[in-house]
Amino acid sequence: MAETAEVVAVTSDGYPALTRKRGAYYLAGSPDMAFLKRLLARLVREAGIEVDDLPRGIRTRRRGGYRFVLNYGPDTVDVSSLLQGVPVIGSSVLEVGGLVVAPEAAARGI
Repeated sequence: MAETAEVVAVTSDGYPALTRKRGAYYLAGSPDMAFLKRLLARLVREAGIEVDDLPRGIRTRRRGGYRFVLNYGPDTVDVSSLLQGVPVIGSSVLEVGGLVVAPEAAARGI
């Protein structure tokens, strides 16, 4: 594939590690987590998708004009930095399995 695709990244010994052709990527080998995070950040940025680096175990959803923030992680997490204004359900300090709901206009672009 390297002969017909753009080489995006190479291994330490110069072999193609990541190639791209017509919007499709091919990743060779088993990269470490740091490389995968950089790659995903690049791909979502190129796609114009806005993302935030959320605390471990935190998930968000938008539904019906509201932002739902859920804690699927093993620890209590303060998500006040993700919210603006007063939540309509829950608290910004989420216990394990906790939920907070804030109006969409009151949440930053999560």
